[in-house]
Amino acid sequence: MRKSTIKLTKHELDFASDTIYPETKHSVIQKTQQLFVDCGQKLSQNPLYQEYTQHNEFKITRGEQYQKLPYMVLDYPQIKGGNVDLVMRTMFWWGHYFSCNLIIKTTHLTTKQNTIAIQQLSKTRVLVGENLWEQDLYSTEFCKLSKLSFEDIKELISTRTYLKLSRKIALRNHTKLPNIIDKVYSEWLTTLSIKKGAV
Repeated sequence: MRKSTIKLTKHELDFASDTIYPETKHSVIQKTQQLFVDCGQKLSQNPLYQEYTQHNEFKITRGEQYQKLPYMVLDYPQIKGGNVDLVMRTMFWWGHYFSCNLIIKTTHLTTKQNTIAIQQLSKTRVLVGENLWEQDLYSTEFCKLSKLSFEDIKELISTRTYLKLSRKIALRNHTKLPNIIDKVYSEWLTTLSIKKGAV
């Protein structure tokens, strides 16, 4: 009888022979799910966001294959249909980080004041690529805002349907996550000087 040419390495065999990884992964995912519920409730209870959004529901989704790794996403407000004016997307990416992402239609960012405000945001990256749902903040799709000029930002706003702002949060800060994302999204919305009720 011929042996299979597929052979596990010692590391892979040790991994497959132990239950600790899937058990630990299950625990991490369950706790992250509850953490995201807490985050969603925190956002939905903030009157500031309710002035910018058309409804007050959030949605949590998760998967296994974002660049071959597990992930979880919290969208507030929940995306309904294909029409997105503004969404605050918080993501957990296994082995990497949490991230805050503000996705907003550029039609709400047409003034010079908006562009100046965006340029002044600190610790923030902006999507310069074409894939709106890209979440790898260190890919060439993203650039630090501090490296862009006023004219660069103005061009992004004038040539794109959406602007996406992103910020990384270390996994070790998970116990503070609800307060951190609330602070980040509040800062972005108030700094951008978006007219309330416009989105």
